[in-house]
Amino acid sequence: MRVAILDGYTDEPAGLGVPPYLGTHPRYAYGAARAAGATEVRYVPVERVRSGDVDLNRFDVVVGICGVHTPGKYLGARPADLSEMLRILSEVDAVTVLGGPAAQSGHGRVGGELPETEVEGVDVIARGDVEAVVYDLVSEGSPEAVDPDRRRSIEELREYSVKGAPAAREHVDYPDAVIAELETYRGCPRFLSGGCSFCTEVPRYGEPGVQTAGGRR
Repeated sequence: MRVAILDGYTDEPAGLGVPPYLGTHPRYAYGAARAAGATEVRYVPVERVRSGDVDLNRFDVVVGICGVHTPGKYLGARPADLSEMLRILSEVDAVTVLGGPAAQSGHGRVGGELPETEVEGVDVIARGDVEAVVYDLVSEGSPEAVDPDRRRSIEELREYSVKGAPAAREHVDYPDAVIAELETYRGCPRFLSGGCSFCTEVPRYGEPGVQTAGGRR
């Protein structure tokens, strides 16, 4: 199975992903596909699809990741908004997955929503952890066998993060200025007060903790 991780870039308060940064979502998804035994895994920055340099139709699975952007102009790249990502996914002849903040909270903004079950052009909306969904999809070979709400365990994350490291070599700024984000924990210690007004951590993850397959530990 050939898998493309299409990075539309994220800019979460707790995890930068717009070049020169490489976010955790695409890196973990890349590692999960490798861990599940995919025959080929490519990290594809959205610019290379816009320019026509990469043909996504040659892949069996395309995982689109986007969501959470700051208003204004980015110097490193132009992130894909949800409408652009859905358009790209709807045009490919492959099993498609939508992951990242856009899959969990609509446009990536607190309060945004996607339909509970179906979005045109998308086979799986990864409302849990996109890396867990990618692993199950590649392992089982069918969208119907995937639980879109599943969370990864810390043991899974250990493997995905290591096997996802080679994605950095396909980043647009490699080898000169790639900055890979590291995730130390989830949630925010300010959850007792509800978090900051712009925060996405508290609404999505709540109190700090390590996510396991069965919940929080």
